[in-house]
Amino acid sequence: QSLVARVFVCNTNASNTGEFDITVSNFAAAPVVTTLYKAVSLSPKMTVEFSVNLTLKAGDILNLVFAASSGVFDVTIFGIEMVTGVGPRG
Repeated sequence: QSLVARVFVCNTNASNTGEFDITVSNFAAAPVVTTLYKAVSLSPKMTVEFSVNLTLKAGDILNLVFAASSGVFDVTIFGIEMVTGVGPRG
């Protein structure tokens, strides 16, 4: 299991806007897909941060689906692995 805390997406293209979705799905023959963010438009040379605080079990998949656009994206995902399955403790 893991806890995804933040997702950073940067459009490194100097002149073209890009668009993307963020989804999460389970790993199954017929996966259940949940859209977290839909049709996010990101201007050239801009970065956006998403605070998701999402717990993923083993086999879950976090996807960034990029539209057929001219954006060039860099993605960074921050989180922690939960060995015990109960998250961080204080």
